[in-house]
Amino acid sequence: MAGQYARALIRVIETAFVTAASRRAPLIERDAVDEAMVIWEPETHASHALYTSGGR
Repeated sequence: MAGQYARALIRVIETAFVTAASRRAPLIERDAVDEAMVIWEPETHASHALYTSGGR
């Protein structure tokens, strides 16, 4: 299961990097990460419940 989350993290980072590069931004900006999260880790995904205090 940890491998699944690692792959999702890598996808998010890669997507945010491509977004930043296409904007010619010197750094990966927060909105690029947010957009990537929407694509690869939507809020309805079960992994979000693992990291919230009330998500059991």
